[in-house]
Amino acid sequence: MTERRVRNRGLEAEERYVLRNQLMPDRLWGEECDAYNVQLWPDDRVLRDLERIQGDLLQLEPDLLACPPHSLHLSVLPLLAVRTEYDLDKAQIWSAEGARWLRGIAAIVRESHAFTIRFDRLVATRSAVIALAARADHVIALREELAHNLDLPASSVDQVPSIAHVTLFRYKRPLIDPRRFLAAVSTARATCTWAVREVCVTRELVYPSIEVEVLLRSALA
Repeated sequence: MTERRVRNRGLEAEERYVLRNQLMPDRLWGEECDAYNVQLWPDDRVLRDLERIQGDLLQLEPDLLACPPHSLHLSVLPLLAVRTEYDLDKAQIWSAEGARWLRGIAAIVRESHAFTIRFDRLVATRSAVIALAARADHVIALREELAHNLDLPASSVDQVPSIAHVTLFRYKRPLIDPRRFLAAVSTARATCTWAVREVCVTRELVYPSIEVEVLLRSALA
């Protein structure tokens, strides 16, 4: 069985939780936090497409937690993950390792070519609603090269995503009408193409990336 088929089966299983309204409300939403992430930021045109999708779904479920437009991003990998506890304080780890990680990221990005991401559908999982990329080969290759070369903590490597996606919503409470919502998600006009030209490293201060400090912006070749 291919990796993509396994991944699709996993997402289908997630949708069954949503249909039963067995959701995972996000208790961290809007809270101060400390995390360090490698991210891709959508351009203005892609943001407009994603905002349109958010607006359509909010008409059905107004209590969804909509990620603000300025916070929308695609996670490449966490350097120090927001929900993970480490042996040392994250600020201490960053003080010791951050400069080396930034140099390594910049060097890898300079040797990596710009690429295109095409989102082809929305998926509702029990924890979030996401825009999912049809093919993620370039993201996965960049992700794997960074994870292999940066010598990150093992618990960060364990958090590396297996898909390429942008989170549009998280949940505050159960849905009003899960069946109607899933139907709207499955038929949403979600196709958009994003030309990725740079990689960013951020320190996340308010979750989910509502407030960040930009530590590095590095252009792809």
